[in-house]
Amino acid sequence: MYIFAGRFKGRRLFFPPMPVIAGKIRRKSSEKLRPTTGLVRRALFDILAPIISDSSFLDLYAGTGAVGLEAVSRGAGKVLLVESNPKTALYLKQNLELIKAAAKKEGNEIAEENLMFYPYLTEKAISILAGKKEGFDIIFADPPYDFSAQKIAELIAQISEGGILRPGGKIILQHISGLEKNLLFQESVSALTLAVETRRYGYTSLSLFFPPSAPAE
Repeated sequence: MYIFAGRFKGRRLFFPPMPVIAGKIRRKSSEKLRPTTGLVRRALFDILAPIISDSSFLDLYAGTGAVGLEAVSRGAGKVLLVESNPKTALYLKQNLELIKAAAKKEGNEIAEENLMFYPYLTEKAISILAGKKEGFDIIFADPPYDFSAQKIAELIAQISEGGILRPGGKIILQHISGLEKNLLFQESVSALTLAVETRRYGYTSLSLFFPPSAPAE
């Protein structure tokens, strides 16, 4: 696990050892950790390339922080990582310190408020951010694949209705391919004032939610 591009290209990240079955991580729901694959992470940042510079980036279900720290490396101005699992968060915090130390060594430190970690459940983190009226240009969410279609739809609704997505911003949901065809999910999403576009990468898909007037890129 390492940073693909940008300021910290090639930096290896801390990551817990775990079994891999057919290319996919398998754990019990209570301790699930499924990293975004290299293919999907590259595809994600190809999509975000036109808007990542100086953006405000929220990484929900951040795991060990690979996606959020890739955003830092590629020029995001502010990144907040949310991860509630304390065991996983140990690796995330190590990776934060790794990147901060690398920046300090370069003589260009990252301000504390521009790279932060919330050890909360995602729902609580969104509520806190909504209460503080904080906004983000890019909100990336990678919930466990065993979440129901209803629970994922509720997550997108909470983000949209919480007012934490800035005008012209994008919500990007990583999910198991086929979720976008689920009728309950389709009905829930259609009730939101957001357009949606899904891009498939084998077993995994990225669904982009954005204001109808804003292109998906």
